[in-house]
Amino acid sequence: MTEKRFAFIGAGALGFHLTVAFKKSGQQVVQIISRSTREGQALANEVDAIYSKCPEDIIDSVTHIILTLPDQAINEVLPRLPKRNSVVIHTSGSFPMSYLGMNSTNFGVLYPLQTFSKDFVPTWEEIPFFLEASSKEVESDLLELVGELGASGILLNSERRKKLHLAAVFASNFTNYMQGKAQKLISEIGLSDDLIRPLVVETIRKAYELGAEGAQTGPARRGDHDTIKKHLDLLSCCANDKNLYRIISNSISDEYE
Repeated sequence: MTEKRFAFIGAGALGFHLTVAFKKSGQQVVQIISRSTREGQALANEVDAIYSKCPEDIIDSVTHIILTLPDQAINEVLPRLPKRNSVVIHTSGSFPMSYLGMNSTNFGVLYPLQTFSKDFVPTWEEIPFFLEASSKEVESDLLELVGELGASGILLNSERRKKLHLAAVFASNFTNYMQGKAQKLISEIGLSDDLIRPLVVETIRKAYELGAEGAQTGPARRGDHDTIKKHLDLLSCCANDKNLYRIISNSISDEYE
């Protein structure tokens, strides 16, 4: 069996953590490619690999190319990759796998359902990876790689993965944005946002123990129009936040009408 040699393209939060995890699991990470010299060289130093700036400079001996890039950047990089028989893998939740076929007959997807920040080390055992592959051979390859990280692998095609990614945006990105709004409001009255932490923890716990629909509370859920009006008045100084509050409250009211 051919020895696996990995090149990672992208040195952002996901690229950093996944590359380091592959190295720690015993894989040969031989090359880091990033348009950011600072981040790319730092990651290459971390895993004792060669740093390159351009996708065209993929080392001939590389057997697996892993793209840890935003969708738009994947579109820009794919035409620049040398056409050879390396396994080309992307890590996107919404980018179709079929586009990878322009570079190789062997390709697939490793989509980790988690949010990544460079300052927080992920616990891979708790992260599901959603996989798709161009063949049974590549599928087995991807399942083996995920298993060596200690994570679980779940097969999912591009259409279903796209909807999963949408769900993740609601569950994570939008939720985080709302936390930012709450933290700002709390700071305006001179209190620590730690005071709201128990509420947030209980909200998430109930959403998964009772189901989010059954756990919903608040003025919009109970049709408390007087309270909603008071809140809207408080937001009069910020049209965007006022509009956001109104849209969400109306959506909740319609849902539970």
